[in-house]
Amino acid sequence: MPILQQIQNHFQVYVWKHVLSILLGLMLLPQAKTLTALKYRESLPTLSRTLNVYEWPLDELRAVRRAQIKRALKRLRQKRGRPHFLILDDTVVPKRGKKLPALGFHFSPSEDRVVHGWDWVFAAVRVGSLVVPWDWRG
Repeated sequence: MPILQQIQNHFQVYVWKHVLSILLGLMLLPQAKTLTALKYRESLPTLSRTLNVYEWPLDELRAVRRAQIKRALKRLRQKRGRPHFLILDDTVVPKRGKKLPALGFHFSPSEDRVVHGWDWVFAAVRVGSLVVPWDWRG
């Protein structure tokens, strides 16, 4: 899989096998997408460390993902001649925890009140019926 090979180059060798287990689990598991559902293959503490302790090269991974999306969108646009649309969505995610980073009080239109949580802005690109996530900010 050329996409996974591009991503693999940005991870340390000892971390990659755990990252691959998590990625494949997210794509293939029919039930809930949790670390507990993956524990038959890997130990739960190891998977948790992979997500929470090991350094993830987020900027590099975002750059690889964006380059792949750009190529796919360009091919689709040339093939079908459709314009690109940028979709922005402002979403408030309510949370109860007190020690979570960047929590604040935000008005939630879906609940029609002020809630304690995160305010996220998501961007997606649309070409025809294909919609792909582009970026996010919390």
